[in-house]
Amino acid sequence: ACQEITKCEVPEETPEKADSTESLDNRRDDILVTHIFQKCCLVQRILDAWEANDRIQAEGGMRRGNMGHLTRIANAVVQNMEKGPMQAQICEFMKELQIGR
Repeated sequence: ACQEITKCEVPEETPEKADSTESLDNRRDDILVTHIFQKCCLVQRILDAWEANDRIQAEGGMRRGNMGHLTRIANAVVQNMEKGPMQAQICEFMKELQIGR
């Protein structure tokens, strides 16, 4: 279930962790991607906003002003799912969404 946005805590680097093959930046990226996709429910929020906009337009209303931004965010998710440094992690989150449906 989606939760309210909370403050992320990034583990501090210690000498023991510095020897790890995974760098601090990669851990921060992993934590950020996990937070955005799981806790903030990015994909579900995009879909909900898209459906709400479609309903408004179907009733004769105007397109929401943030739809261009929403489209760019959705396209960035797809591009990073297809290729990018976080490809495997994003693909895994997307698979989890499909299983949960």
